[in-house]
Amino acid sequence: MVNVVAVLVGSGIGLAVGNRLPERLQRIIQEGMSGNPEIIYTKSMLDGAASVAFASNLGIGVSFAAVTVLPLQGALTLLGAQLAFLLRPEILNELTAIGGLLILAVGFLLLDVKRVRVANLLPALVVVVLLTAARLSLGW
Repeated sequence: MVNVVAVLVGSGIGLAVGNRLPERLQRIIQEGMSGNPEIIYTKSMLDGAASVAFASNLGIGVSFAAVTVLPLQGALTLLGAQLAFLLRPEILNELTAIGGLLILAVGFLLLDVKRVRVANLLPALVVVVLLTAARLSLGW
């Protein structure tokens, strides 16, 4: 019988180490937008080698990480292909401006200058894309 704790620990470590999530998200969405899967293939080979090393020590639980990684990675790649419109300079400029303001708000929070609830401002990233897309479609 497989030890349930070992399976859970192995799965968690496999996901955490193999998925360095921000980097992986960037690469997957980039692959979806560009259609060039070379980066993902290389990264998958490196993650496979690391998974073998971890599986030898942690057991079969590491292989269960693939059950979650494959659908997640596939869905994000398909989503990345749909998000190619975000590469338009007009939308990138607006997103950069909003991102800068959010970073400024985090700075105020860290320096105890002003308590700004940054999480409440995160929908601005979606709203600015919608407003800019509407403005561009109207020809303004």
